[in-house]
Amino acid sequence: MAEASVLLLQLPLQPGCAFEPTGNIPLAPGRLAAAAGLQTRAVMPADQCDSLSDREILSHIIDRKPDVLGFTLYMWNAERSSWLSRQVRKALPSVFTVCGGPEVTRDNRWLRESGAFHLMVEGEGEPFAAALNDPEQLHVLAERNSGFTSVGRCIFLPNHWPDPYFTGHLDSAWNMPAHVETIRGCPHMCSYCAYRRISPVPRVTPSEIVLETLTLHRNAGRTDLVFLDPTFNGRRDLSAVLAGMEGMGFSCFGEVRAGQPDLDAGAFAGAGFESVEVGLQTMNPGVLGTLGRSDNPEDTIRGALSLKAAGVEPVVDLILGLPEDDPEGILRAGGRLVSEGLGEGVQAFFLSVLPGTRLRGESARFGLAFMDRPPYWVTGLPGITEHDLMNARDELGGILGFDLDMEPRPILCDSWPHTSVLDTGSCFEPVFTGRHAVLRVRGSGLWENRHRILSAVGKRFEDDPFCVLDVVLQADERFPVDLLPLITGVVRPLDYHDRSAKMLGRHGRLRTAVIAGFDADPNWLTACASESVTVVPWKRLRQVPAELLERNVGLLLEGSPDLSRLSRTFSAHRELVFFRNMEMERLWCVSVLELG
Repeated sequence: MAEASVLLLQLPLQPGCAFEPTGNIPLAPGRLAAAAGLQTRAVMPADQCDSLSDREILSHIIDRKPDVLGFTLYMWNAERSSWLSRQVRKALPSVFTVCGGPEVTRDNRWLRESGAFHLMVEGEGEPFAAALNDPEQLHVLAERNSGFTSVGRCIFLPNHWPDPYFTGHLDSAWNMPAHVETIRGCPHMCSYCAYRRISPVPRVTPSEIVLETLTLHRNAGRTDLVFLDPTFNGRRDLSAVLAGMEGMGFSCFGEVRAGQPDLDAGAFAGAGFESVEVGLQTMNPGVLGTLGRSDNPEDTIRGALSLKAAGVEPVVDLILGLPEDDPEGILRAGGRLVSEGLGEGVQAFFLSVLPGTRLRGESARFGLAFMDRPPYWVTGLPGITEHDLMNARDELGGILGFDLDMEPRPILCDSWPHTSVLDTGSCFEPVFTGRHAVLRVRGSGLWENRHRILSAVGKRFEDDPFCVLDVVLQADERFPVDLLPLITGVVRPLDYHDRSAKMLGRHGRLRTAVIAGFDADPNWLTACASESVTVVPWKRLRQVPAELLERNVGLLLEGSPDLSRLSRTFSAHRELVFFRNMEMERLWCVSVLELG
C-alpha cells in the first residue's frame, strides 16, 4: 500500500499588533508527526500558518492534496480550523479530516455539532498517531464511533515518544523559544482547569533525562526555553533539575506553585529562570477551597516575593468571575499586590468555563452564565452582571497603573506587504493577501464612496472570514463620522477574538484608522478618535500637541527619529505614536510598547 499523504497544521492566535509574535509553535503537530514516523513536510510550517490568509491556506492544502488533514484545536483557532476543514472537504471530497487538542471534549457541543471533521480525537495524540498513516482505518474508526473517539488514560512518560525538535519536524531556526515538556498531568484539583482531565496522576520525566534533553537543545543553539509543565515545581527531583541547569546559559519561563514551602527561589534564578507564572487567582481562601485549589494566598504572595528578590520576575494571575467570589475581592487583591511591589506583573483574566472541566458540569449549581463559544468567558453570577465584571476589570487596571488589554493597533506604516489600495478616483478594486491585511482608502468623497468601501471590506471577510483587516482612511477632507461604525459593522463571522474584544470594549479583527491629511477641526478629530484610531502627520517635534493627545488623537511620524527621546517625550501617550517607516513602527511596538 502506498504511503498516505498527511498534512498537519495548527493555526495561530490573532495578536492585537502586527509585530507581536503569535506564539504559534506547532509542537502538537510535530509530536504527532514524529510519533507516526511521517515525513518532516507533514507539518505545515508555522510561518505559513501565521502569515497566510484563509484562502491562501486553503489553496496550499488543495495543491498538496493530502489523504489525511489534521488540525490542533485551541480556543483561539477552533472556529477558523472548522471553517477551513469544511472548505477543504468541499474542494477535496476524498480527504479525511481529523482534529485533536484541548477543544475536543465530549461535552463541547458546538464543536461536535459542527460537522466540520470526519473524526475528533479526545486526549493525548501520540498513541493515536500511527493511524494517520492508514486512511481506511480512520474511516472505519469514524463510522464505528460516530465521528468521536477518545484515546483514554495514558501511562507513558513525556519522553517516551520522539522529540520533534530533534527529528526535524520542528524548525529550530525560528526566533522563538523552544517549548519543553517534562510533566504531563497535574495532581491538583482545580475545577476550572483542564489539565486534570488529561492526566490526574502526573507523569514525570526523570531529572537525568530532562538534563540530557536540555543539553541537546543547548548544543543545537536553543537557549530560550518555555516549560509547558502545568506545575514545574511539581516534581520530587526538582532540586536535581535546577542544579543541573545552573551554568547552562538558559533563559527560561515556566509555571510554578509559589506557595509551596520548599520553594527555592535562588535555585530558580541560578537555573536561568527570568520569569515565572504564579497562579494567585484570588485572595479569598474560601473561594479557592470551593474550586478544589488548596493554595494559601498568603503563602503564594510570600513565594512570589522571594522569587522577585532572587531576580525571577513573577507574573501573578488573577481571575475575575470565580464562583462565590466578588469583584471587590479582586480589587482588594490588586491593591495588595501593588502594595507588595508585585503589581507590574499582574495578569487578569475572566473565568473561562471550559469544556471538559468539572466546573462546566457544576456551572448550574453555581449559577454561572457564560459564553457557549470560545473563549467561554463567564458573563454573570448570582448578583453580579457582565457590566459589574467589566467595571471591576477597568478599576483593576487603574489600581495596577496600566491598561490590562491594549486596544488593537492598526498598521499605518507605508510598506506593509499585505496592503491593498482603494482609490476613489480609480475603478480598480483591491485584492487582499495575508492573514493581517490593510485596506488603504484614499482620494476625495469617502462618504460618497462608502458603498465601494463597505463592499471591499465585505469581500475580504467573504474570502477570508477569520482573518484581520485594518481599514485606513487617508482623509484629505472631512467626512461624516458615521462612516466609521458603518465599516466596523460589516457582517462577518464572529470568533474567539471578536467575542473577547466585544466584552472588553475593543475592536476585534476589523479595525479602522483615520489619517487626517489636512488641517482638521479638533472637534471632528475628537469625534473620529471616539470611534477609531485617529492620527495627524507630525513632522515637527519642537512642540508636543498636548491638546490633541489629551483628546486621544495620535501622531504619525516620518523618518527615523530617536526612539528613546520620543519615549520620554510621549511617556504618557506612547500608544498614540505611529510611524510611516515600518522598521521604526516595529521597533516602537517591540521596544517601547513591549508588544514583542
